[in-house]
Amino acid sequence: MAEQRLASHMQIDALRRLAEGAGGFGMVLKKGDATAGQILAILLEKGDNPRLFGRQMADDFTYQWAEIDVKGRDGTGTIADYCAKMRARDPDLWIIELDVAQITPLIAALATMG
Repeated sequence: MAEQRLASHMQIDALRRLAEGAGGFGMVLKKGDATAGQILAILLEKGDNPRLFGRQMADDFTYQWAEIDVKGRDGTGTIADYCAKMRARDPDLWIIELDVAQITPLIAALATMG
């Protein structure tokens, strides 16, 4: 049986609340499909050191949040480039930016979201 999951817009709301609960904020940069759109989350610590996370299917066929390496083969890619490329392939994709004072607890909270 397929794993039940929250609609994308509800996951986005949960991510924003996580950031706000950590004293930060969340801002939707691109809206996707409300029900089943994939989500990319740009995490920042005090407006600096952006890191990109997305939900990926694990070996056990469950979804888990993982950091995405955007550098590419030539080592020159950026988060903006990666997001633009993925959005061109998938117009239903959500992109959200979460800015908090300490990024480590937010990453740990993502791991529990699955």
